[in-house]
Amino acid sequence: WRTNLFSQPNTSNPFEKWDAVHYLEIARSGYTKTLTPFFPLYPLLLRVLHVVTFSSISYSVLGLLVSWAAFAGCALLIRTFMSELGDSRLADFTMLFMIWSPASVFFLSDYNISLLLFLTLLSCRYLQQDRLVPAAAAASLASLAHPLGVGVVAAVLVAIAMKRRLLQIALVGAIAVSGMVAWCSWQLATYGNAFAFLKEQSFYDKTTEFPFLATFQALTQVFSVSTTGSFRHNNLLVFQIETLASIVSIVVIAF
Repeated sequence: WRTNLFSQPNTSNPFEKWDAVHYLEIARSGYTKTLTPFFPLYPLLLRVLHVVTFSSISYSVLGLLVSWAAFAGCALLIRTFMSELGDSRLADFTMLFMIWSPASVFFLSDYNISLLLFLTLLSCRYLQQDRLVPAAAAASLASLAHPLGVGVVAAVLVAIAMKRRLLQIALVGAIAVSGMVAWCSWQLATYGNAFAFLKEQSFYDKTTEFPFLATFQALTQVFSVSTTGSFRHNNLLVFQIETLASIVSIVVIAF
């Protein structure tokens, strides 16, 4: 056990698969242009922790620790949100549905998804408390963790726009967009293209879609993909199962 986890890269490690390989490669060796679709916050955290621990713990283990800690934070924040609705039983069930969702396998792997969700929920929590500066800071970090973090930034910008205070809008808005601005500026200085990640993502069979389009596509193809076939087809089947599980969870919680 110790040999497997605390050694150098181990291809037999079940948590070190798919995109996790790329995030760990960035943490170990830094960026190349083709790796720009994988946003920098998660591998940067791993690199810092690796230095702080004097290189005594492998990047894979550090990645798991970050993901698990963020996932635990997500569970607590979800329960806090739901408890404030006045129903502790509903809060417990909501938290359990999130933990046992089929998609939770990604939250517990060397992925950035737990970090993204934690920062998103944290930003929402700060917005709920009308603490706009920390909400903007969390949103800025979310935009450095994953492309979907841009949506969190947009939510914060809408929230501050509703305040109608010019100085506050300028300050908090600058904080909220600073993460993405920094990331695009680095790509411009390094590769001559501020949006290199958009160009390179096709190499990994990734595309930029309109909101909810992927969910709609999954719903329309729920029964159209067999359990055998290419990796891409099997991967789509996994996301179809996740979509159905999410819908069932929402219905159960609602009733």
